[in-house]
Amino acid sequence: MLKKIATRTFLSFIFLNQIIIFSFSSKAKIVDSQGVDQEKILLSYKDLEKIILENNLQLKNAKEDINNANYSLEAAFSKYGLQVSLDSSIPQYSKGNNSISGSDLETSLLSSNVSLTANLPIFDPKKNLEIQTTKNKLSLAENSFEILKDDLNQEVSRRFFEFKNANQELLNGVQSVNSSMLSLENAKSKLENGIGNKLDLLEAKTQLARDKQFLLDKENSYQISKNALQQILNLDKDIEISQKIEILGWWDHDLNETLLSTIKNRKRLENILIKRSVEDLEAKFALADSRPSLFLTNQLSRSYSRGESQVLDVDSDSFSSSFENTIALKLTWNIFDGGLSRSNFNIKKSKAQKEITNYDLQKTLIVEEV
Repeated sequence: MLKKIATRTFLSFIFLNQIIIFSFSSKAKIVDSQGVDQEKILLSYKDLEKIILENNLQLKNAKEDINNANYSLEAAFSKYGLQVSLDSSIPQYSKGNNSISGSDLETSLLSSNVSLTANLPIFDPKKNLEIQTTKNKLSLAENSFEILKDDLNQEVSRRFFEFKNANQELLNGVQSVNSSMLSLENAKSKLENGIGNKLDLLEAKTQLARDKQFLLDKENSYQISKNALQQILNLDKDIEISQKIEILGWWDHDLNETLLSTIKNRKRLENILIKRSVEDLEAKFALADSRPSLFLTNQLSRSYSRGESQVLDVDSDSFSSSFENTIALKLTWNIFDGGLSRSNFNIKKSKAQKEITNYDLQKTLIVEEV
């Protein structure tokens, strides 16, 4: 009898194990609307940074911010360089009659003119300030990209290990259900053969129900953690990860070295200092509005006409032409603006002082965090 029970138990174990493994593996596949399995991506920890750099939408926006800052810097250099403009009228023809005090005056005139103007700033108090401000804003965009990248790498690492843990807990849940079903079959077999009791059968059924609920909870956690990882990596394919244990590194510095390294390399602190510099430069830029600017201008003008206008008898062979070259050194100076530039200077200086306070605050928070 015991041999018969053992045989039935062993066969039941094999059968149930295959059913549950098949059920679990089928749930791990994502099938599209046409019933074709999508290709899976096998993720490892070392692949995360590369994937997030290529796919994450927030990082793509941050890259565009860097591009815009580069374009702004190019525009700032161009703004204070040599400017050349051409002003030309298409040849125009005028013809008509005009009666004045009994006299008929005729007009038949073909005319054209061209003007070429070149302006070269010699001294502009805003030039260096605006260019340096734009350079600082480019540094801000680059640092913001690095900050976002570091934050996303930390977040994707957290989600990766949560998914890995959920995957392992799901496997544990499958094994628990497997074991509970085997215990239930044992309890049924013992009861049928008169060596068990209904209490053992009831306990086995209760344990199986608990393990099935546990498995259901772990399946939900598994799917949630997988969706979160796919979302931050911006992947539309199914993913799976290896359960292999990897040594990622270690930190062997003491507290003081850690604090100094954190303060030195924390991009957020560097950004605060850059923002302060930008506010200081913009404060000086505000004052530059009330300072003189000097620039050199050169204008070449050429005009031509054939015919006459407002005469008794038009001579169609009459013509005139002129050429003029004007070079001038011009000065512009906003001598009085009612205190506007000084007010704007004070506003920017106040914002710069605020960044100093913000720097000390963030430094304190970093020390507490470490």
